[in-house]
Amino acid sequence: MKLPLIRQISNLENYFLEINFLPNTIIDIATSKDKSTLWVLCKSEEVDALKPCSLAQVTHENNSHVDTSLGSFFRKESSEKQFILAHGIEWDGKNTFEDFI
Repeated sequence: MKLPLIRQISNLENYFLEINFLPNTIIDIATSKDKSTLWVLCKSEEVDALKPCSLAQVTHENNSHVDTSLGSFFRKESSEKQFILAHGIEWDGKNTFEDFI
């Protein structure tokens, strides 16, 4: 199954602004091999955001987009680690700040 959202990838940033009501910049996007899951790594544009990075998973179920938060993070490196792990790639980097809290 292919996500209808993937066909509209150019509108993805507007989609995330609409669902989160906060200004976000998309840092990276990945899709599963079967195109059934989309992972979106975002950075908040909010000044002094406590946890400025976030990771979302988007799937398509029953003709609707289902958005799942996979976390928000204090540091970009922590969000990148979870982004890598979310799509099944082994993390070979160092421990991140969130690993210790």
